[in-house]
Amino acid sequence: MFKIIKKKKIEMIILVLFFCLMIVGCSSLESRQQNILDSVFLSDEPSYYLTLNEKDELTDISLITAIVDVINKNANMVDVYKAIPEKYKTNLSLYDFTVYLSILENEKGYRVSEFYRLNDEKKAELNSNLTTDMPSLALLTQKTEYYIFSFRADSSQLDDYTVIIGIQHDDDGNPYLSDKWIQSINNLNEFSKIYFDSIEKQDSDMLAWLFTQSYEESPSDQMAKIDKDKADLLINYYRLQVKTSPKDSIPIVLLPNKMSFLQNLEIQNNDGKEYRTCTFSQKNDVISISDPYPEMIKNMHLNVYYKDEFLLSWSNNGIRQTYYSYPLNDILGEPSIIKTSLSTSLDENDNYWRITYPEISLIIRGTADSKDKSWSGVIERIEMDAESKNISLGEPKTKEGAIYIGMSLSDFYSQYPFSPEADYIIPGKDQNEKMEMVVQVNKESVQSLILRSVY
Repeated sequence: MFKIIKKKKIEMIILVLFFCLMIVGCSSLESRQQNILDSVFLSDEPSYYLTLNEKDELTDISLITAIVDVINKNANMVDVYKAIPEKYKTNLSLYDFTVYLSILENEKGYRVSEFYRLNDEKKAELNSNLTTDMPSLALLTQKTEYYIFSFRADSSQLDDYTVIIGIQHDDDGNPYLSDKWIQSINNLNEFSKIYFDSIEKQDSDMLAWLFTQSYEESPSDQMAKIDKDKADLLINYYRLQVKTSPKDSIPIVLLPNKMSFLQNLEIQNNDGKEYRTCTFSQKNDVISISDPYPEMIKNMHLNVYYKDEFLLSWSNNGIRQTYYSYPLNDILGEPSIIKTSLSTSLDENDNYWRITYPEISLIIRGTADSKDKSWSGVIERIEMDAESKNISLGEPKTKEGAIYIGMSLSDFYSQYPFSPEADYIIPGKDQNEKMEMVVQVNKESVQSLILRSVY
């Protein structure tokens, strides 16, 4: 009986000691945590000193140098934030400051090797775009100086890149970090993280929903299907052809109305480049996405129809053929013929002629006579505009798959969903000869169509 009681006493003592140690441990941990907080927020002893000019004034260079020190791991974000006097960061929270600088930080071994001011011409362009896209920041924009950071990696296998940022100024010309400016950038960045995360997780439904955020009204069923198809295509494209993991995309433009990210490709794209950019734009609080996809002209759209009958083709099984004024003059009417040139052509001796019919214009390389309205040659350019009421590409206007002047944008996007991302210039290749389709649109429909050679 005694042994049992003694054993229980020992167990009780151990238990009491355990709880005492727990209490002391918790107290010690809380004390250590409080000491850390005190060192961050309550310490009067500065841990970072800003670089001032010879007049002991804070300048653009002061702020930029501090930002560079954080990026290059030479300073702590909190220390830098504390070192900046309040009037140079009015209403800018530590949270927004750290989120902003975290965007610029790079975990791939890159460092800022140099920085310099953007030239006045490029500055005027950025200001114009910003003022148009975000009128609420117009005054702030006019008092912003832009700087370019050059990033360089220790590894020779990584390419250098640059980033554009902005520093604001008050009425007296003093530099500061605007909370509104930085918050707008952080909002764009948060959207981009959701977007890249959706691609990483191959979540096409979320990706399609993000596309709809740029619409002023709820999308039609047709547009919703187009966005879903775009999402599926992009997910496969990233999986097969984009070397950079979406979450590792490198920011190269950090502005309130625009964030662009750099990504490396597995193989060269149509322009011979080994990289691509994905851009998020913000206009009047509406965010849109421009994520290019290597869309090509469909072969069927190299065929031209007139009044539902086949008229001519850009090429026949990849072979560029010679066309003649007969029988086209009989079908299309009498043309006007003038000598012309193509600024993109490398051959100054080529004979180019513009053949203008009532509903379609051609530029040919060959021979022509403006008096008897005869001509023959290889077609280098086909132009359609508002007068091209009976002209279509691919199929007669009444059939599915045709594209033509006046067709709705949704119908056109069903054929070329990524045309907005390509600025409505869709490349093609015919027996190693480059060509492209250039499309002009308004908010509702297609306004002009051009097929042309690219030299």
